[in-house]
Formats: sequence, structure tokens, C-alpha cells
Amino acid sequence: MKQRYKLYQRSGTYYKRDTETGARLSLKTGNLKEATAIIEAENVANNNPAFGQEMARVLLVVRRAAFSCFLAVRPFFPTKRQLIFDLGEYLR
Repeated sequence: MKQRYKLYQRSGTYYKRDTETGARLSLKTGNLKEATAIIEAENVANNNPAFGQEMARVLLVVRRAAFSCFLAVRPFFPTKRQLIFDLGEYLR
């Protein structure tokens, strides 16, 4: 199977390049294993859309569970902006 997305590194950050359109996008990581996993998942999802949708469903379930755990440990109800920022830090 042809890989649509290719991985490359610049200045310690990994990027993906779309071989069909030439578009480039940062993966926002400097970790090779993490970047490779992202590229492999996107290539699999591109080659098999049904499998990609199932992977997205699993990711949503995991994120919802993490979000509910996150809310359980919050002693107050923050503003929407603070909640989004804190959740992003919590999921890293």
C-alpha cells in the first residue's frame, strides 16, 4: 500500500507531508515513537476509512473517560477557557 503521509524532522520537531497535495503540518512532538504512531495511524485510516472511524470512536471513549476523571478532581467549576487549557495539560 502506498503511504499518503511521510514523516520528517526539522529543528527537533516532527512534521508530516501529504504526498498527494504536498501540504505540510506539524505533529507538535519531538518524540520519534509518538510521531511514527501518528503517521502510521493516519496512513491506516486513509487506506481503510472504516477502521479509521472505529479508531476515532475508541479515542473519543478514552478522552471522555479522562475528561470525567479530570472533572472529578476539580474543586470548582472553572471558566470555559481555563477548562480547555487545563484539560489540554491534563491529557499530555
